[in-house]
Amino acid sequence: MATIPEEINNRIWLNCRELINLVNIAKSTEYRLFRAYNERQDTIEDLDELTNLALDVTNSDQRLTTITIRTATAKLQADNATATMLEETMDYIETRIPAWSRSIEEVVNNWGL
Repeated sequence: MATIPEEINNRIWLNCRELINLVNIAKSTEYRLFRAYNERQDTIEDLDELTNLALDVTNSDQRLTTITIRTATAKLQADNATATMLEETMDYIETRIPAWSRSIEEVVNNWGL
């Protein structure tokens, strides 16, 4: 089986941990917003944004996990396409994490949660 270098492995686990944390924060913020203000005309947009954000983050986590498993189960070493896909996925996630975090913070600040 292919061996994933320790540096890449650490990056993968760090990203997975951050993605799971983001889903948790997005869903708990959605819950707090709903409990505090219910589903009204002025909350629907932010509730939908939090739902969609959690879905985007979940999809990113699933993609990273799938590519990681594909890489780890490759014979001897992963092909270039898989290695490139893994690198691009991690780069995408690492670029998006701050934006996802800011989106959640904006909702929290806007509603005083």
